[in-house]
Amino acid sequence: MEVKIERSIERLKNLIVKYKSLARNPFSLDRDDYISEADTLGIKADISEELLALDETNINLPFLQENFPKVVKSLSEKKPSFKEFALETIVEHPSVNHPIYERLINGQRLDRDGLFRFCAGYHDMAQGYLQVAAAAILYQGIKDQRVMIEMTKTLHSELGFGDPKQVHHEYFLLFPESQKISKDEILKAQPVQASEKYNRELINVYSGDFLEFLGAQVAFEIDAKEMIRKIYEAARRYTKDPKDLSYFHLHLWFEDAHVDWAEQSAKPYLSESNSRDKIEFGFNMELDLKKEWLDGLYQYVFRETI
Repeated sequence: MEVKIERSIERLKNLIVKYKSLARNPFSLDRDDYISEADTLGIKADISEELLALDETNINLPFLQENFPKVVKSLSEKKPSFKEFALETIVEHPSVNHPIYERLINGQRLDRDGLFRFCAGYHDMAQGYLQVAAAAILYQGIKDQRVMIEMTKTLHSELGFGDPKQVHHEYFLLFPESQKISKDEILKAQPVQASEKYNRELINVYSGDFLEFLGAQVAFEIDAKEMIRKIYEAARRYTKDPKDLSYFHLHLWFEDAHVDWAEQSAKPYLSESNSRDKIEFGFNMELDLKKEWLDGLYQYVFRETI
C-alpha cells in the first residue's frame, strides 16, 4: 500500500511543480485541467490549495500523515486508473524484462543460424497476429461495432493500408535479408512451435470472453512498442541501414496509434468494477502468454533453457 502512496506523492509533487510554473503566467493556466488531474490523485481542490503553499521537496508520507491525514486516506483508498494499472503492470512484468532482450542487445552476436532462428520465430508471431486480429473482428465485432472499427483499423494498418508492398511483417524480412538470410528461407522454414502456440492461444483469448479480449489487446499493443524498441536496438548491432531497419521505424511510428485504438475500445467498459476486473485479467493473460512465447523463443534461438 505504501508503494502506491509513494508513487501518488511523486505525481503530486510533479503536479505542484507544474501548477507553480503555469501560475507564473496566469493567462496560460488552465485551472480546470489542474483540478481534474488533482482529482485523479484523490486531492480535493480546497486541500490542494493548501498544498500549493508548501515546498514540494518537503512532501513525503510522514509529513502528509501528520498534517494531511485525509489526503493519505484518500490516496490509499483511491484505485489507480486503468492506464496507471497498465503502465505499472507492464514495467514490472517479466515479459517486458525478459532475459532474451538483454542477451540480444548486450550478449555475443548471434551466428547465422541463431539469427535465422530468431527471425523465423519472430516472423511467425508477427504474421500470426493477422489471424488473431481477424478472429477478434469476426467474433467480437458483433458485440460492439465500435470495437470492430478499432480492430479493423489496426488490421488495415498491419496490412499496409491495402498495399501488399507495405504489409508490416513483409518489411521485417528486409532485416534478415541484409544478413544474407533470404525471404524464402524464412517463409519455407518449419513453423516455430513457440510462436505457433502463442498465436493459437491468443486467438482463443481474442475469440473468447469479450472483456478479457479488450484487456489482452491493450496489453499486446503497449507491450509491442517496448518489444520492438528493444529488438530494434539489437538489430542495429548488425546493420544501421535505414532500409534494413524500416520495419522497426514503421512500427515505432504506428504503435502509438495502435495503443490508442485499443484503449478507446476498452474505455467505455472501465467504469464498472466487474467489467474492469475482467479487462485487467485479460491484460495480464496476454502478458503471461507473451512471456511463455519469449521463453520458448529463447530456447529455440540459443538452444538452452533460461
